[in-house]
Amino acid sequence: MAVTQTVTITKDGASFSTVDEAVALFVSECSSSALTSNQSFNQDSATSGDLIETFSVSENNDGFVINRTWTDSKWAEKDVQAEKVVGSNGWSKRVDVA
Repeated sequence: MAVTQTVTITKDGASFSTVDEAVALFVSECSSSALTSNQSFNQDSATSGDLIETFSVSENNDGFVINRTWTDSKWAEKDVQAEKVVGSNGWSKRVDVA
């Protein structure tokens, strides 16, 4: 059975008109080895067909929402990654899993 993950990333006081604008600012302001590692893992997972990922602007236009559907095996592999991406510079992150 697939695992559904929703990640909501927002920035205090921000307003974005596009998801690309929000993601670009997050990546530039929260750059880290964990972020780079997670982006690579997610891209490889999507390429192998183990991840379906969509992005949208958050409800209040203050960030973005990532909806992911993982295969069970790739989710188990992802869940043991040592480094997690943490918001900084006014960014916050909420993760919901179903």
